[in-house]
Amino acid sequence: MSNSRRLPNSNPSLINQLTKTNWHSIKAKIQTVNPTFYELIESLAPTSDLPLYIANYGFGATILHNNIFSLPNQQGKIAALSRGSFSEETFNDLSYGNANSPLGMVLNNTCEECYQDNRTRQYYPLSIQDEGTIFNQEIIFNENLPQKNAPIAIFSGAKSLFMLPYIGCQTRHSRLANAFQCVGPAPKLPNEHGEFFTELITHCAQISQWSATLLFFSHQWVEKIKNDPKWILIKLYFSENQRQKLEADIYNKHYNDLFMRVNTVNRYKPTPYLVDTAKYIFRIIMKKGIGFKPATHEKMLPLRCIQEAYDEYYQLTYTPTIMIPGLLEQQDSVYYSLQQPSQKINTYKNKMNNSTYRELVALKKILLAYLDYFRTQEESYYGGELYQACRNISFDFFHNKPSDPSDQIKPSSEIITTDPRYAFSFGAPKSFSIDAKFFRGCIQLTRR
Repeated sequence: MSNSRRLPNSNPSLINQLTKTNWHSIKAKIQTVNPTFYELIESLAPTSDLPLYIANYGFGATILHNNIFSLPNQQGKIAALSRGSFSEETFNDLSYGNANSPLGMVLNNTCEECYQDNRTRQYYPLSIQDEGTIFNQEIIFNENLPQKNAPIAIFSGAKSLFMLPYIGCQTRHSRLANAFQCVGPAPKLPNEHGEFFTELITHCAQISQWSATLLFFSHQWVEKIKNDPKWILIKLYFSENQRQKLEADIYNKHYNDLFMRVNTVNRYKPTPYLVDTAKYIFRIIMKKGIGFKPATHEKMLPLRCIQEAYDEYYQLTYTPTIMIPGLLEQQDSVYYSLQQPSQKINTYKNKMNNSTYRELVALKKILLAYLDYFRTQEESYYGGELYQACRNISFDFFHNKPSDPSDQIKPSSEIITTDPRYAFSFGAPKSFSIDAKFFRGCIQLTRR
């Protein structure tokens, strides 16, 4: 018989829920999503007096923002963890992570860690926290020292997503908004899409029960891991994860130096902006950066509900393709757009007489020169991480209106012939949005 219990006065019909539980009640799920961690904990046979909390967050819910950690309260709302909003028991168990978050694990669907540009209000993805991901492990080693007004935030589902075709028509939007009693304005810019999608899903609750499920460890667990000699293997497990992260940070300094050695790129007189853009694109190749890809599943958002709403009520002419952040996997493609990048490039961008098309042509030459160099077997980094990552990579370059055949820039209409994900929809088949802003200077990265 399960020992999990919903907190008092909770409504089982609500999407946002907080449930107190223990290891015995939740371990089967943990075994599915993170078997290594399960084996380590199961060998210790934790007693039922070590509390755990399961939190279900509806799509787009704010989990962490400006160093404020939030949970579902008894009314099914997302609220900052405080004594006034939660029971004394819950507050005492989880407030150790109040300025960031408690030690936690994703059990179902995903969360996005991102940061926001204070000027444009645009969100850029930092990481995708999939099922089995353990987050805020630093708190075990007292290294979690949050900064005031920290720009990093965590949301339930994808935050930096956007619809590929334009959805800012006021007439069509009003029809959709009235059908679902939404009050948000027509999203004119891609960085406004996520906010309206969140409101739309809130009013579609009877249709979509999408939520991300997170498990939070109480302070009793953290104290055991920190101080109990019997739990040393768990502490070593987190220590190894931290070591790998530290190695990655050390490599970042060496990584930047590699790009300074490639003399063959200098012939193209690259601007600092294009060099920094190229650096990030190679980070995507190494699975240390994030690109965008068309959504074909509901791990990161309630895709069906959104697509069907835009088909039926907005009456979108094009396939309602939604672009989501993602890593470059095996036998996969992701995209980087100069118009809608997945990374904020802080280097000064000298526009002068350069159009996006001319920037794309210049970036093409730079990327291919770097790719050839990093594949060279004679260099000192032969066989290393960057060399291995570049071995089976190819680039394709797209624009909605290529102007010079000698540039070898492909028309955006060709993308759908190599990536059928752009035709995916839960609704009726429609035409592909070949003139989308995203394709006006777009690079396709493919791992064979």
